Amino acid sequence: MATPGAQEIPAFLTTLPRKRSLYAVDTYFRESFEDLVAVGGGRIEEFCHDHALLLLKPDAVVSRRLGPVLRWVLAYGFSIVWAATVTIDRHGVRALWQYGLNAASRDRRDAADLYVTACECLLLLLALPGRPQPASLVLSAVKGPADPIRCRPGQLRHDVGSFNYQLNLVHAADEPADLLRELAVLCNHETRATLYRRGLDASAGVDRRSEAFALVDRLEAATPAVDLELDRTLEDLADAARTRLEGRPDARARELLSAIVRIRDRCSRDWRSVVRLADSSGIPVSRWQRIVLATHLLDPYVPGATSLLPDTSTAP
Repeated sequence: MATPGAQEIPAFLTTLPRKRSLYAVDTYFRESFEDLVAVGGGRIEEFCHDHALLLLKPDAVVSRRLGPVLRWVLAYGFSIVWAATVTIDRHGVRALWQYGLNAASRDRRDAADLYVTACECLLLLLALPGRPQPASLVLSAVKGPADPIRCRPGQLRHDVGSFNYQLNLVHAADEPADLLRELAVLCNHETRATLYRRGLDASAGVDRRSEAFALVDRLEAATPAVDLELDRTLEDLADAARTRLEGRPDARARELLSAIVRIRDRCSRDWRSVVRLADSSGIPVSRWQRIVLATHLLDPYVPGATSLLPDTSTAP
């Protein structure tokens, strides 16, 4: 089977006309589809129906939510077909969220670059056969929206506990077409072929949970834990400013304290001023403190802008 054009993309991959048009000329999707056809032959619909892709992001690593996410997914009924660590650079950020970042604010794009690249991620290929809906659609629904305020009990992000619109622990491919495309963004040809064979080989259907939990241990051993709550970062910076003021005047440190008070009182969301004033006072601001400030306080959207594809609630 040749790579399909927009009108030929099978309905089991996506029924969205806009996505069909975009993916028909998307190199990642085309290459992944070709790989699946070469390996799966007449069973490509079976693979696409039964499997889902879940990325556990750096915020899940540093907040020690990797284990809870795995346990939640397994308790729901998913099995782990494959697990690996992946490193995502700024190009990977843009490729993975290509059809939504056009409507993202510059703050959101900068913050995504800062936190998604902060450490390795954990990537899982999951299986949930025997359901009426494709596994990717099930996972996309039960993970919950990107905004924690909109999450409900019984959804992964609510039950495990995410932090804000960007620090929401996980990203999931929304439907089968996205499963194929994102496997091409995150994995090379050889890895994709191996995954397609494994997913279609009934004798290889052993649950790889032990491998996944071993990777959790490795990631957490290599990556220090971080408190991702905004109040903690603000208090740490305020403490540093007060220490700087002890015994000598420092106008910048005093301005920093005022800026922090305005944010706490919900009179300001100007996180860049906090970073600038801390820097000018010689108060170090760590990478994750910058991430916490930006992701809790930024406005994620360009006013009036519309994503190339509908908002999938899996924003970076």
